[in-house]
Amino acid sequence: MKQIILKTLQFGLMASSVFAPTAALSAGSDYSEYVSKITLERQGIQIDVVLENISNNKHINFANIQPKTSSFDVDFRGVVICQKNKRVDYITSKVYLGNVSLFVDTINEQGAHLLGDYKPSFEEWSGTKWFGEAGNFDPVTFNINQLKNLSQDIRIDPLAEFNKKLNAHINGGKSKLDFLQNEQFFSINRPITLASACRKYLEPGNHQRKWGYKTIDVNFSFRYAGDPEIHNKAQVKAGLIGGQSEINQNLPLKLNEAKFQPNMPHHIGKCAPDTDPVIRVNYKGNGKGKIRFMVEDNGSPVFSTNEISYDSKQQLNQHLDFEYPLIAKLAQRADWRQINKTINHPLQVKAKVKDVNANSWSDWEDFGSATWRHRCTPQLAIPSANNGQKAFDQSPQSTDLGKIRKQVTPTPKPARQSNN
Repeated sequence: MKQIILKTLQFGLMASSVFAPTAALSAGSDYSEYVSKITLERQGIQIDVVLENISNNKHINFANIQPKTSSFDVDFRGVVICQKNKRVDYITSKVYLGNVSLFVDTINEQGAHLLGDYKPSFEEWSGTKWFGEAGNFDPVTFNINQLKNLSQDIRIDPLAEFNKKLNAHINGGKSKLDFLQNEQFFSINRPITLASACRKYLEPGNHQRKWGYKTIDVNFSFRYAGDPEIHNKAQVKAGLIGGQSEINQNLPLKLNEAKFQPNMPHHIGKCAPDTDPVIRVNYKGNGKGKIRFMVEDNGSPVFSTNEISYDSKQQLNQHLDFEYPLIAKLAQRADWRQINKTINHPLQVKAKVKDVNANSWSDWEDFGSATWRHRCTPQLAIPSANNGQKAFDQSPQSTDLGKIRKQVTPTPKPARQSNN
């Protein structure tokens, strides 16, 4: 049974100040009439996620870094103080990953991710003194598989953060091997919001509920365990050819390049087109095995493949053509259908490989990027043969968005003269 804490007004204010986060961590708050104050802070300092190399093949090209667990728990402490009114009492709370806003007296959670219900401590005014109840303080569970696919500002993806740190290490002229062999620490900050409601008794059977919220910046820490057994030595095998010993290289599959075609087929014309535009990706590598590709538009996947067989000895330079789902996107996004507005699409090719002798896939790796564009142009209605109307596309067909095809009126031919 939860412990009921009776306290004076002075003691209640002292207790609430204990739970208040420092000013440096405060990210924002807003309260409706029935909520006087909400405080929230994270408890303890710890490593939230540990990553490790799970590959049995210790060659650097086979390294497969993954989180040890698919979720992690975080302890928070929150306090909700309702309005100083004996008719007002505490009712409920929720925890969000991300920022919310107050719309009239309710929570606008657009852009945030609900993590679940939460029971903080709360304080109510009895009419003569403050009294309250301690929260159950159950930890909040963060599911990595769900959170890694959220928008970029609230996404929690330990593996993506690991790759950012690795790329920064390599771009600084340092060794990838050294990075993978040794323990690494890295972290991110994300907004966490406690939204709570207090209600007021108006008449029998009639209670009015109003909300408030407190958002703080929370640091999430990650650790890569390191694997000192990872190496970059060439894998070799000995054989006899022509009666003499010979060493043959047997290096694992590696994708060296995957980039978009240089002349991107931008779409300029009616909304929506009759067919989706086709874009080409050219790629090449070394070795033999399987490849999977994915194309993202501004971080969101728009195309992916099943596994594709590849052998550099037989097909060094290859390509794949994919259809950008413009028709479906235009149906979903009204802002993309604005006439004469050019929409830029930052595309990114990602790929992962599996060597012919391997049992597992590599991590997703970024390759080529390019900006593809589309623009909707006005359509002119002209009379048809049956006195109806049909659309006539006035848009230029050039893929160059900066050029407009000129209309040229042909010179009429002179009338043929009679032989008489």
